[in-house]
Amino acid sequence: MLVAALTLILGTVIVPPNFWTVMLPVALDAFGYAHAAPAVMTAAFATHPERAGAASALHGFMQIGTGFCIGLFATVFPSPALAMGVLIGTSIRIGSVFGLLWVRNHVNEL
Repeated sequence: MLVAALTLILGTVIVPPNFWTVMLPVALDAFGYAHAAPAVMTAAFATHPERAGAASALHGFMQIGTGFCIGLFATVFPSPALAMGVLIGTSIRIGSVFGLLWVRNHVNEL
């Protein structure tokens, strides 16, 4: 996912965006997210199973809120492709880094 995010940023900032510089990184990210999200969410919810429903609802709310903020920031960019590359790529990288930090700090508990 980190490679996909970096490729998405570089593919929209350095070269003119086309189908391959946008969709290939998006496909790689979707593939990585589909494989990582269930394991990460299960591990995160496992520590307090009695609160899993509320945590899942909060997770959905945060996804929608983050999407709203990214959409709001996208209005500042001159082109939609540039906004998608920079904002989506940056948010994926931030999320991936925090995920890696969480795993590093909780590796003994897993």
